[in-house]
Amino acid sequence: MSEYLAIDFDTHQLAGARARLSNQRVRVESVIERTWPAELDPWADPVAAGQWLAGELRDAGLTASEVLVSLPREDVVVRQLDVPDVPDEALPNLVRLQAETKSSSSLGGMVLDFLPLPRSPQAAGRQVLMITIAQSRLGRLRELTTAAGLELASVGISAVATTELVARAETHTVVDRAAAALLVSRTAHRVEIALVRDEHLLFTHSSQLADTDASSQDAATLAEVRRSLGALSRLDAELRVSRAWVIGAAEETASLCQAMSKQLDCPVAVLSPLKVAAVSWDGSGEPPHQAQLAGPVGMLLAMAGPTVETVDLLKPRRPVVRPDRRRLKTGLAIAAAAGLVALAFGYTYVQTRARAGQIEETQERLTQASEVVDRAAPTLAAAKLIDEWDGRGVDCLYQLTELNRQLPGTDRLYLRNLRFNPLPGDAVAQLQADGRARSRSDVEQLEQRLRNHEYRVRPHEKTTVEDDDKDYPVGFVLDLGITAETNAHVDWQTPAAHAEPSDTVVGDAATDATAATDTAARGAEPSASEPTATTPDTGGAEKQEGGR
Repeated sequence: MSEYLAIDFDTHQLAGARARLSNQRVRVESVIERTWPAELDPWADPVAAGQWLAGELRDAGLTASEVLVSLPREDVVVRQLDVPDVPDEALPNLVRLQAETKSSSSLGGMVLDFLPLPRSPQAAGRQVLMITIAQSRLGRLRELTTAAGLELASVGISAVATTELVARAETHTVVDRAAAALLVSRTAHRVEIALVRDEHLLFTHSSQLADTDASSQDAATLAEVRRSLGALSRLDAELRVSRAWVIGAAEETASLCQAMSKQLDCPVAVLSPLKVAAVSWDGSGEPPHQAQLAGPVGMLLAMAGPTVETVDLLKPRRPVVRPDRRRLKTGLAIAAAAGLVALAFGYTYVQTRARAGQIEETQERLTQASEVVDRAAPTLAAAKLIDEWDGRGVDCLYQLTELNRQLPGTDRLYLRNLRFNPLPGDAVAQLQADGRARSRSDVEQLEQRLRNHEYRVRPHEKTTVEDDDKDYPVGFVLDLGITAETNAHVDWQTPAAHAEPSDTVVGDAATDATAATDTAARGAEPSASEPTATTPDTGGAEKQEGGR
């Protein structure tokens, strides 16, 4: 019987469960829910965060040594790729080749995993959902768990873990698996939306929630659901949603279920992570807040025995290496020959010949190594330039988070796409975005607020746009320069000192379908979180954001 601690790694609030796995079942023994101290940023100071977590686990009596970490959707980049129809063992190399081809820079500093999507009779090739994260982030996560006295066993994402959870819940029910299921998981600070068909994750999107009022959060959640369904309908016009699941306990999801039932033309049901098949709860009573346990419990179920395709960023998919029987036969023949030579010519002669062969082989390896070093010289030079850029202290994901803190809610304006480019001189980077607003004054107030926070704002003309989004008639361009003063203005240790986070979504879901085509044509690379499955990365290419 194996014992694990599974946690949902949210930078606002941490939730987890300790469980024992046996016979394909999960027995949850206890749960923990803690709010990170305001002065502690787990990404900026992982060692201090790990020491704080160790004390909290000790006080709660949780003694498991191995930990499974479920990352929120917004901490990874999710992008849909079209690849030729090849066997599964050839997919890892092909997906990485496609990602390198569509990227403007090397993926050497990224960890890449993917989910194969169901084959379609109408499609000539296959589709995969590619998931990437910076290696530096995984390194910080490992530092944090080590400081907490834990061994990092697996790193997944909450949307995939929730898919496992729903698949277990629908095991003994009659559902139309050809139609899609809508999954909504909302905590105090974020909402995550996923669409699943035939036990495969098709689409995932997340957004921050700024308002703690229940009715306001319900309205914001419904708006994100509508955006997600609209974006997916543009990618697959024949897709229909036959059912909806709201993750959490009955008390915490009652108002949201009622609001969704009025808006959606399908049944809406509550799914408690502690009440699905193959999960038993040993505690007394039922925890009131369970939405954040969806990721941890889903990862525990996958560890006990997965029923859907899963990802593990610590152990991503690798190509299947077939054994080379010819080398084995050659080795056996050489061994037999060496034995005959030893018997015929004696121990001394064999040893002399062996030493001569080793010297020759070593010299050949040295020659090959020198050739490799010479070929790698341009790559090393490029890496040096990247290190110089990285040394300037600009964290792209953090800058995007800081920009999101300055934006008002989606009830006033939203951004349709975002581009992050490095620049020479005193302007260390440039942020550019296209957006829509209800009025020109909303845009002008936003520009003034950004100037007050040391951003170099380049004015652009505001235009009136006539299309299907009539609630936001004003189109605008946001052109920001990040200077050394802007970068220094960020308080890396005290995120609470920043402006209040908003629920503004960067990257309007209405443009996601066309953005996938545009970014593929430009050769953009994967980037931060995107409301559709197609997202280019940062580093000089266009970037579309959908979860921050």
